[in-house]
Amino acid sequence: MYTVLVFDINSYVVRIICLALAYVLMAIFVGGLMELNIITFALEGFCKELSKVTHFEFTHIRQSVDVICIVLVILVCVLTNQTWTVREGTIIAMLIYSLCLKIAMQYGHKIFLKMGLID
Repeated sequence: MYTVLVFDINSYVVRIICLALAYVLMAIFVGGLMELNIITFALEGFCKELSKVTHFEFTHIRQSVDVICIVLVILVCVLTNQTWTVREGTIIAMLIYSLCLKIAMQYGHKIFLKMGLID
């Protein structure tokens, strides 16, 4: 088969930077899709509808769901004596994804308005 963009990342710091960059890019794309209302992801759609009903900010609800899920995983790991699956990447994602999603949705909204793609 074909091999494209294969390289080893041995530096821990570079791995963390790549992970953070991946979450930023993912937030940009998901934020754009959410603003255009093209595709609704289950969790984001639920959080968006919940924000309309409760008047809490979408990104706060989204990050709260992340925190609740991480706490639940930690509890399950502790109570069942399982291997920890929550590591630094999970925490980094919890901290930056919602913030990046908020910024992407704000900028995406302005851009899509100028382009006439949304009302």
